Amino acid sequence: MLRSTPRRGTERSPLALAALLAATLLPALGTGPAAAQRSPSDWSRPVVVSVELSAAPEGERRSVPVDGRTLQLPTRSRIELFADPYDQWGARFPLDRFDLRVEVDRYCNDLVSISRRDEGRLILETGSRTGSCDVLFWVPGNLNLDREVRIEVERGRRSGFSREESELIARWLFQGILGRDVDYNGMRASAVEIQRGELRSQVESMIRSPEFRQRRAGLPAEQLLEEVYQGLLDRLPDTAGVRSYLPRVRRGDLAGVVLTLLASEEIEERLDRELR
Repeated sequence: MLRSTPRRGTERSPLALAALLAATLLPALGTGPAAAQRSPSDWSRPVVVSVELSAAPEGERRSVPVDGRTLQLPTRSRIELFADPYDQWGARFPLDRFDLRVEVDRYCNDLVSISRRDEGRLILETGSRTGSCDVLFWVPGNLNLDREVRIEVERGRRSGFSREESELIARWLFQGILGRDVDYNGMRASAVEIQRGELRSQVESMIRSPEFRQRRAGLPAEQLLEEVYQGLLDRLPDTAGVRSYLPRVRRGDLAGVVLTLLASEEIEERLDRELR
């Protein structure tokens, strides 16, 4: 929650708006009104004195309250941030008269962008980069409310893929695991499962399939690893990849290798290039 805290200036120069799931953000702030002002309860007109925030993946109705000082975001995610302002009497402040503003530091460039939706809503969007930066959320008014938040973008935390991403991944899985281009029906069925969050079961079912046993199971482990790399990453494995993954392929953990590669930053970068 954002609460009242005195500010020296009445207005900030807006910087470029630059883009959360179940993480933590914006605890209660501190002090009461500035000494030159009367107590909020004495004001005759409503003013914003606190703001509650909640978040949800874009398009989902159920949101989660957010609280704390650090906001952890997955790569390639779009999160909707909802602001719920309250006045000095504890009543909800009208959203059509409410303004939540954002300032970002230079490290946020290409890491996270923030865009304004409509009343009391922001969209936070991340790309394939990982890292951290500082964002200041603030509310102009009789008393300005603000809080600086550290945003940390990490890989391997996203909850799903878009339809376009799922279709690309399905195509790469067919090439890497089954050694052939995907047909329309196969891509459509696989993409639906991937978009539903069933990536692991999709990979495992392809490796258990009769087609895999017929076409690929007899390949040497070295060649199978090369085929997977070519299909997923469009290149041969480097020395580090061979050292890390070849023993796992030999032990029969091809599915684990495929899933590890799919969670890599290189896959995120390839998705970015293909969908750009």
